[in-house]
Amino acid sequence: IDEVRLHVIEYPSAELNRYAAGELHLTETIPPGQAERLAKLYPGQLHIGPAYASFYYGYNLDRPPLKNNPALREALSLALDREVLVRHITGNGEPPLWRLTPPLPGEPAWQPPLANTQERHALARQRYAEAGYGPDHPLQIELRYNTSLSHRRLALAVAAQWRQNLGVQTRLRHEEWKVFVSNRRARRGTEVFRAGWVADYVDPISFLEGFASDSPLNATGYRDPAFDALLRAASQSTLGAERSQLLQAAEERLLAAQVILPIYAYTSKHLVSPQLCGFAVHPLDHHPSSELHFCGAGADTSTTAGTR
Repeated sequence: IDEVRLHVIEYPSAELNRYAAGELHLTETIPPGQAERLAKLYPGQLHIGPAYASFYYGYNLDRPPLKNNPALREALSLALDREVLVRHITGNGEPPLWRLTPPLPGEPAWQPPLANTQERHALARQRYAEAGYGPDHPLQIELRYNTSLSHRRLALAVAAQWRQNLGVQTRLRHEEWKVFVSNRRARRGTEVFRAGWVADYVDPISFLEGFASDSPLNATGYRDPAFDALLRAASQSTLGAERSQLLQAAEERLLAAQVILPIYAYTSKHLVSPQLCGFAVHPLDHHPSSELHFCGAGADTSTTAGTR
C-alpha cells in the first residue's frame, strides 16, 4: 500500500455509514450491539477477537462516600450483572470481567467471586447494609463519564441495576473528553468515574503500574506501600514464575481493596473491505499498513481507515 488516509470520525454510526458507502476500507470499531447484524450484512468482513484491554469504573478514594468504605465499594461491584451488560448493552462479544487484567487470547476468562447471581446480590445487600445504607437511607452517588453514546448507554444500565438491586440513587454526568480527563486526574468532584486501559504491551504490569502511589495516571487516589513494593520487585525481576507471582499478588491487593469496579474486557472489532488482504486480529489491535495489501491486481494502491 503506497498511501494511507486516516479519517477522524467521532461516532461509530457515522463511520459505519461511510464504510457502507464504500468510502472506507477499514473501520476502527463498530457501533455497540451491532455485531450479529453486521456479520449477516457483511459476510466475512467483520473481524472480532479478544483484545488485551479492560473497561472498568474507578472509585475516588479521597472523598466520601467511597473514602474508607470498602464495604460500599464492594456492594456496588457485586450488584452489577455483567453478563446482562455485555449481552444487551455493549453486545459485541465482550467477555464480563471481574479483575483488572483481561485474559490473554486463548486463556480462560476470570471467574466471578460467586457464580450464582442471587447469591452475589444477597452479599451486595449485606455489604450495603454494613456500609450504613438501606431502604430508609439510600446511597446517592454520581457516575461520571466522557461524552459518548456507548458510555451513556452503559451508565444508564448500571444505574438501573444499582437502583433495582440496592436502591441506589445515581446521578449521571457527562463531560467533554479533555474536561473529563482533567477532573478525573485531579479527583475534582468525582465519585464513580468511567475508566479503562488498553495495554501498551502484553504484560500485566502495563495495567497495574497506573495504580502506583506516585503514578500520574492514578485517578483513584489508591496508596498502598505494599502494592508499590510488589510492583518494584516485579520490575526488577526477570520474566518467569517469580515475576508472575509478584504481579498476581499486586493485583490481588488492588482487588481486595475494592479500588475499581471491573466490567468487561474489550474486543478488537473491525469491518474490513474484501478488497483488503493481510488483516489479522491482534490482542493489542496493532495493524501496520506494511502487513496489508490489496487483493486484486491493478487495484487502487491507497487505503482509507476510520479512527476516533
